[in-house]
Amino acid sequence: MTVSSHLLKGLLPTLPTSHSHFRYISLMKLCQLTTGAISLLVLTLFLKTSNINLLLLLIVFLGLLFNTQALLLGNHLGISEQLKSLNRWRYLIHDLCVPLLAVVAVEIAYYASTPWLQLSSVRYSAWILALFVGATSFIADYFNLDLRPEESEGLLLYRPTAVIFPVPAILTSLYLIAIGWSLWHQAHWPWLFCAAILSFGANAAPNQIIGRLITTVSELGLMVVLLQSVLQFSS
Repeated sequence: MTVSSHLLKGLLPTLPTSHSHFRYISLMKLCQLTTGAISLLVLTLFLKTSNINLLLLLIVFLGLLFNTQALLLGNHLGISEQLKSLNRWRYLIHDLCVPLLAVVAVEIAYYASTPWLQLSSVRYSAWILALFVGATSFIADYFNLDLRPEESEGLLLYRPTAVIFPVPAILTSLYLIAIGWSLWHQAHWPWLFCAAILSFGANAAPNQIIGRLITTVSELGLMVVLLQSVLQFSS
Protein backbone atom coordinates (compact mmCIF):
# COMPACT_ATOMS: atom_id res chain seq x y z
CA MET A 1 0.00 0.00 0.00
CA THR A 2 1.42 3.41 -0.95
CA VAL A 3 1.96 6.38 1.34
CA SER A 4 -0.83 8.32 -0.38
CA SER A 5 -3.32 5.59 0.47
CA HIS A 6 -2.51 6.07 4.14
CA LEU A 7 -3.06 9.84 4.23
CA LEU A 8 -6.72 9.54 5.07
CA LYS A 9 -5.97 6.89 7.66
CA GLY A 10 -3.89 9.42 9.58
CA LEU A 11 -7.04 11.48 10.04
CA LEU A 12 -9.04 8.63 11.53
CA PRO A 13 -9.04 8.05 15.28
CA THR A 14 -7.30 4.93 16.53
CA LEU A 15 -7.31 3.70 20.11
CA PRO A 16 -3.79 3.59 21.58
CA THR A 17 -2.78 1.28 24.40
CA SER A 18 -3.33 3.88 27.14
CA HIS A 19 -5.72 6.71 27.86
CA SER A 20 -2.87 9.24 28.09
CA HIS A 21 -1.63 8.24 24.64
CA PHE A 22 -5.15 8.48 23.24
CA ARG A 23 -5.47 11.99 24.65
CA TYR A 24 -2.04 12.98 23.29
CA ILE A 25 -2.84 11.72 19.78
CA SER A 26 -6.28 13.37 19.89
CA LEU A 27 -4.63 16.71 20.70
CA MET A 28 -2.18 16.19 17.83
CA LYS A 29 -5.11 15.55 15.50
CA LEU A 30 -6.76 18.72 16.77
CA CYS A 31 -3.59 20.67 15.99
CA GLN A 32 -3.58 19.11 12.53
CA LEU A 33 -7.19 20.08 11.81
CA THR A 34 -6.60 23.59 13.16
CA THR A 35 -3.51 23.98 10.98
CA GLY A 36 -5.45 22.79 7.93
CA ALA A 37 -8.32 25.19 8.58
CA ILE A 38 -5.97 28.15 9.04
CA SER A 39 -4.09 27.16 5.87
CA LEU A 40 -7.33 27.39 3.89
CA LEU A 41 -8.00 30.81 5.45
CA VAL A 42 -4.50 32.05 4.56
CA LEU A 43 -4.89 30.74 1.00
CA THR A 44 -8.20 32.59 0.65
CA LEU A 45 -6.68 35.82 1.97
CA PHE A 46 -3.68 35.50 -0.34
CA LEU A 47 -5.87 34.99 -3.41
CA LYS A 48 -7.74 38.18 -2.48
CA THR A 49 -4.75 40.38 -1.63
CA SER A 50 -1.67 38.81 -3.31
CA ASN A 51 0.28 39.69 -0.15
CA ILE A 52 3.66 37.94 -0.34
CA ASN A 53 3.74 37.58 3.45
CA LEU A 54 0.56 35.52 3.32
CA LEU A 55 2.14 33.27 0.69
CA LEU A 56 5.19 32.70 2.88
CA LEU A 57 2.99 31.96 5.87
CA LEU A 58 0.95 29.53 3.78
CA ILE A 59 4.14 27.63 2.89
CA VAL A 60 5.09 27.36 6.57
CA PHE A 61 1.55 26.32 7.59
CA LEU A 62 1.63 23.57 4.97
CA GLY A 63 5.04 22.49 6.25
CA LEU A 64 3.66 22.20 9.78
CA LEU A 65 0.66 20.30 8.43
CA PHE A 66 2.99 17.82 6.71
CA ASN A 67 5.02 17.46 9.91
CA THR A 68 1.96 16.61 11.99
CA GLN A 69 0.56 14.24 9.37
CA ALA A 70 3.86 12.36 9.17
CA LEU A 71 3.80 11.86 12.95
CA LEU A 72 0.21 10.62 12.92
CA LEU A 73 0.84 8.16 10.09
CA GLY A 74 3.50 6.25 12.02
CA ASN A 75 1.13 3.76 13.65
CA HIS A 76 -0.52 2.98 10.30
CA LEU A 77 2.66 2.56 8.26
CA GLY A 78 4.67 0.70 10.90
CA ILE A 79 8.44 0.35 10.76
CA SER A 80 9.10 0.73 7.06
CA GLU A 81 11.06 2.65 4.45
CA GLN A 82 7.92 4.67 3.70
CA LEU A 83 7.71 5.97 7.26
CA LYS A 84 11.45 6.57 7.37
CA SER A 85 11.24 8.61 4.17
CA LEU A 86 8.30 10.63 5.52
CA ASN A 87 10.21 11.43 8.69
CA ARG A 88 13.30 12.43 6.73
CA TRP A 89 11.21 14.87 4.70
CA ARG A 90 9.58 16.04 7.93
CA TYR A 91 12.94 17.24 9.20
CA LEU A 92 14.06 18.68 5.88
CA ILE A 93 10.84 20.60 5.19
CA HIS A 94 10.95 22.03 8.71
CA ASP A 95 14.50 23.26 8.13
CA LEU A 96 13.50 24.97 4.89
CA CYS A 97 10.19 26.49 6.01
CA VAL A 98 10.88 27.88 9.48
CA PRO A 99 13.47 30.53 8.42
CA LEU A 100 10.83 32.08 6.14
CA LEU A 101 9.15 33.39 9.30
CA ALA A 102 12.08 35.80 9.74
CA VAL A 103 11.27 37.34 6.36
CA VAL A 104 7.61 37.73 7.34
CA ALA A 105 8.57 39.36 10.65
CA VAL A 106 10.84 41.90 8.94
CA GLU A 107 8.10 42.81 6.49
CA ILE A 108 5.64 43.25 9.37
CA ALA A 109 8.05 45.58 11.16
CA TYR A 110 8.63 47.49 7.92
CA TYR A 111 4.91 48.14 7.46
CA ALA A 112 4.66 49.02 11.15
CA SER A 113 7.19 51.81 10.44
CA THR A 114 9.82 50.49 12.84
CA PRO A 115 12.72 52.93 12.18
CA TRP A 116 15.71 50.58 11.90
CA LEU A 117 13.77 48.24 9.63
CA GLN A 118 13.07 50.92 7.04
CA LEU A 119 16.52 50.28 5.56
CA SER A 120 16.39 48.08 2.48
CA SER A 121 19.63 46.38 3.55
CA VAL A 122 17.90 45.03 6.67
CA ARG A 123 15.00 43.67 4.64
CA TYR A 124 17.38 41.97 2.21
CA SER A 125 19.38 40.50 5.10
CA ALA A 126 16.27 38.64 6.24
CA TRP A 127 16.07 36.86 2.89
CA ILE A 128 19.81 36.10 3.03
CA LEU A 129 19.45 34.71 6.56
CA ALA A 130 16.43 32.59 5.63
CA LEU A 131 18.08 31.16 2.52
CA PHE A 132 21.43 30.55 4.22
CA VAL A 133 20.05 28.89 7.35
CA GLY A 134 17.53 26.84 5.39
CA ALA A 135 19.98 25.72 2.71
CA THR A 136 22.84 24.83 5.06
CA SER A 137 20.55 22.90 7.40
CA PHE A 138 18.94 21.12 4.47
CA ILE A 139 22.29 20.07 3.00
CA ALA A 140 23.71 19.00 6.36
CA ASP A 141 20.64 16.97 7.28
CA TYR A 142 20.19 15.47 3.83
CA PHE A 143 23.65 13.93 3.81
CA ASN A 144 24.07 13.21 7.53
CA LEU A 145 20.58 12.47 8.88
CA ASP A 146 20.57 8.90 10.19
CA LEU A 147 17.18 7.81 11.56
CA ARG A 148 16.06 4.97 13.82
CA PRO A 149 12.49 3.88 14.69
CA GLU A 150 11.14 4.80 18.10
CA GLU A 151 7.79 4.91 19.89
CA SER A 152 6.98 8.16 21.70
CA GLU A 153 3.69 9.12 23.38
CA GLY A 154 1.89 6.34 21.50
CA LEU A 155 3.30 7.44 18.14
CA LEU A 156 5.72 5.46 15.99
CA LEU A 157 8.30 7.72 14.38
CA TYR A 158 11.90 7.88 13.24
CA ARG A 159 14.31 9.91 15.35
CA PRO A 160 17.89 10.95 14.48
CA THR A 161 20.49 8.63 16.00
CA ALA A 162 22.62 11.66 16.92
CA VAL A 163 21.49 14.63 18.97
CA ILE A 164 20.42 17.39 16.57
CA PHE A 165 19.65 20.86 17.81
CA PRO A 166 16.88 22.63 15.83
CA VAL A 167 19.24 25.38 14.68
CA PRO A 168 16.86 26.95 12.10
CA ALA A 169 14.03 27.16 14.63
CA ILE A 170 16.24 28.57 17.40
CA LEU A 171 17.94 31.17 15.16
CA THR A 172 14.59 32.20 13.69
CA SER A 173 13.06 32.53 17.17
CA LEU A 174 15.94 34.76 18.31
CA TYR A 175 15.48 36.90 15.21
CA LEU A 176 11.74 37.14 15.90
CA ILE A 177 12.39 38.06 19.54
CA ALA A 178 14.48 41.05 18.44
CA ILE A 179 11.87 42.19 15.94
CA GLY A 180 9.06 41.52 18.40
CA TRP A 181 10.80 43.71 20.98
CA SER A 182 10.98 46.54 18.46
CA LEU A 183 7.31 46.13 17.56
CA TRP A 184 6.38 46.18 21.23
CA HIS A 185 8.14 49.50 21.84
CA GLN A 186 7.52 51.19 18.50
CA ALA A 187 4.02 49.98 17.63
CA HIS A 188 2.72 48.83 21.06
CA TRP A 189 2.33 45.28 19.73
CA PRO A 190 3.72 42.82 22.33
CA TRP A 191 2.23 39.65 20.89
CA LEU A 192 5.02 38.73 18.50
CA PHE A 193 7.66 39.13 21.22
CA CYS A 194 5.70 36.92 23.65
CA ALA A 195 4.98 34.24 21.04
CA ALA A 196 8.63 34.21 19.91
CA ILE A 197 9.82 33.77 23.52
CA LEU A 198 7.52 30.78 23.99
CA SER A 199 8.59 29.27 20.65
CA PHE A 200 12.26 29.70 21.53
CA GLY A 201 11.76 27.94 24.85
CA ALA A 202 9.86 25.07 23.25
CA ASN A 203 12.46 24.54 20.50
CA ALA A 204 15.46 24.88 22.82
CA ALA A 205 14.14 22.30 25.28
CA PRO A 206 14.62 18.60 24.38
CA ASN A 207 11.55 16.90 22.94
CA GLN A 208 12.02 14.10 25.47
CA ILE A 209 11.25 16.61 28.24
CA ILE A 210 8.44 18.77 26.86
CA GLY A 211 7.11 16.53 24.08
CA ARG A 212 6.36 17.21 20.44
CA LEU A 213 2.84 18.43 21.18
CA ILE A 214 4.06 21.51 23.06
CA THR A 215 6.58 22.27 20.31
CA THR A 216 3.88 21.93 17.65
CA VAL A 217 1.43 24.10 19.60
CA SER A 218 4.07 26.79 20.19
CA GLU A 219 4.96 26.92 16.49
CA LEU A 220 1.30 27.03 15.52
CA GLY A 221 0.68 29.83 18.03
CA LEU A 222 3.65 31.80 16.70
CA MET A 223 2.37 31.54 13.13
CA VAL A 224 -1.12 32.60 14.18
CA VAL A 225 0.37 35.68 15.84
CA LEU A 226 2.38 36.40 12.69
CA LEU A 227 -0.78 36.06 10.61
CA GLN A 228 -2.62 38.48 12.87
CA SER A 229 0.36 40.85 12.70
CA VAL A 230 0.35 40.75 8.90
CA LEU A 231 -3.35 41.57 8.85
CA GLN A 232 -2.80 44.33 11.43
CA PHE A 233 0.04 46.17 9.70
CA SER A 234 -0.03 45.14 6.03
CA SER A 235 -3.70 45.72 5.24
